Amino acid sequence: MSELENHSQNEEEFATALLTPWVKGKVSVDDNFLRMNIPNTILFNLIPAGKRSNKTPISTISNISSSTKYKLPRMIIGAIIVIIGFSMLSSSAFAALIAMILGVFIVGSGIQTIFEYENMGNSKQLEFPFYEANHVSTFVEHVSGIVEKHYMDANN
Repeated sequence: MSELENHSQNEEEFATALLTPWVKGKVSVDDNFLRMNIPNTILFNLIPAGKRSNKTPISTISNISSSTKYKLPRMIIGAIIVIIGFSMLSSSAFAALIAMILGVFIVGSGIQTIFEYENMGNSKQLEFPFYEANHVSTFVEHVSGIVEKHYMDANN
């Protein structure tokens, strides 16, 4: 069996936010469809609020990629909170520590790994925390292999 034939089905769970790693989204791919079930969140990705589901035929998928995205406003707000935390050290060490930790998490949430593909000319993106980068990259390779196999089979 070839390597592409071994990759006929795959389901992955990804954390959807840095501050809430227990909130997971599922993305799966098989020889026919790419399926997504991702929770929507509000308030800095802290509170799950509904979900986003999608089922895309493999035959309509092209340009699969992953990348890193930086949300500068969020990172700047986080850096300001860290600086405020440092300035609070002399008055309240506990409050300063909480502010600094929160600021670091907000800065980290501004760095995201993107899973992106085109579906009939429309770009679709899924955002994940930066620490999911290797996981997303592996999934991109898997999806690319299945799409490649589909197009090779269609051309024969």
